[in-house]
Amino acid sequence: MTLSTQKKLAIGLGGIVGLPVLLGATYVLILSAAKLEWGGSKPNEKLLGTAESAYLRNMDQYCTGVTTTPASTWLVGKMDDDVPDELKKLKAVDMDALLQSTPPGNNAKDDSQTDSSPSFSGYALSDHSKQSYISRLDDAGHFKLVATVGEDACLITSADGAHVFLLTGLDAPQGDTLLRQSAVFRSDDQGKSWQWLKDGFFPQANLVAWAMQPQFFKGDQVWVWDAPNGDTQGIGLFYSADLGKTVVPVETTSPIGVSDDEAQKHLPADASISDGDTKRVIRQLDDTHAVGWLSQYFDASWPDSDKRARYSVTTRLQLSRDGNTWKITSSTRDDGLYLEKLTENPQGDFYAVTSRDQRNTQAIERFNVGTGKWEEQGSLPSPFWPLDNLTTLRSNATYTFSVGAKSIVVTTDSEYTAPRLLTPFDQHEAHISGDANYYSTNGGKSWKKLGLQGYLGILGFDPAHDRVVGAHGDGFSGRDPNIYTYDLAP
Repeated sequence: MTLSTQKKLAIGLGGIVGLPVLLGATYVLILSAAKLEWGGSKPNEKLLGTAESAYLRNMDQYCTGVTTTPASTWLVGKMDDDVPDELKKLKAVDMDALLQSTPPGNNAKDDSQTDSSPSFSGYALSDHSKQSYISRLDDAGHFKLVATVGEDACLITSADGAHVFLLTGLDAPQGDTLLRQSAVFRSDDQGKSWQWLKDGFFPQANLVAWAMQPQFFKGDQVWVWDAPNGDTQGIGLFYSADLGKTVVPVETTSPIGVSDDEAQKHLPADASISDGDTKRVIRQLDDTHAVGWLSQYFDASWPDSDKRARYSVTTRLQLSRDGNTWKITSSTRDDGLYLEKLTENPQGDFYAVTSRDQRNTQAIERFNVGTGKWEEQGSLPSPFWPLDNLTTLRSNATYTFSVGAKSIVVTTDSEYTAPRLLTPFDQHEAHISGDANYYSTNGGKSWKKLGLQGYLGILGFDPAHDRVVGAHGDGFSGRDPNIYTYDLAP
């Protein structure tokens, strides 16, 4: 039986009318899903532990989240507002009170945990707008609050997890010492007792303790890389074989980084450098070898113009050890490359999110040890796909780029600009932004979306087991104190 001419015409007209409606609905759905963070999976969700309060897992853009070590699992939360009453009832070591009760000439040792009622008097003694909370996962599956700090506090540990440090923003007591570094505390018994390090922790590198990013190696070896402090022979790189008790600078007889004058030669002559940044990474490979990267970019602009130009350069350093002295044995520059963030997997392979001057997008790249070159693996994923958009790695969060034995995890920040025909009466273009968390199990060639909302949705990452740590909302949008793990790879 054949269709009549009228029915054929009706079907054709329906298709003509229906197709734009379908495309429009799909377009709106893509924008809504990206903005409202719809979709995504939570693979193999399991309960890791329960915090004593949902506030104790409240994340910030730095120094917060879950840290897993061979010895313990730690949770650091932070609040910038008044302390809720439910937190005031909890018992923990108050670092503010510990610091204030210590004479400047002595190390502080806290013994309050030896009885059943440790001190929690810091809220009355300190007047800080920030509060950091340090909890430890016990054998019963509870994150028990062990310490509070009335300021920013970054928790770092030695490679084996035996030694725990709190790099804080608390002002250290001023006495006969010339040390001006903010207070650093150390625990050698998994948070049962703490001592203030009156001599600081790599104070040559940075006076703001929480701003440092120490890199630990097996045993008691640790590195800190920060900006040079006026020493023309130094590069701001420091090494210690005893967890910071004695610190040795790594020196060089020639400049390592690229100066503004040198960078200007790679930029238009009529443009002036107006902005820039440098990132430094150091990794020890074995007992006698290490590798470092200085990654720089220089932005230039023209007077009375929105036009911009950029020159990027990454310098790779090879270091070798002679006794307790480390020396730079060679350096190689890679023009046009900037390392947004670099990390390595448990197998020792280096991965980075990179920007290149000749490329409009950021990408995942893997370092080829044999050739000494970075090789692109894939582009960053976007919740606005397949619409054209600008996607970058989210820079201001604790866990934005992590690499495990079989997985890669990224938090992206995307922006889509709507066509002008959709906003004909608007003076400015319409921009829609969206954050999302993704993981890949094939080296960044393809991605799956994680159903953890917000750019602070990821609490931690266990690279050895390809396991993401997260929760259901934050301490304000959700009152669930539970913390979960998500297995990304078998």
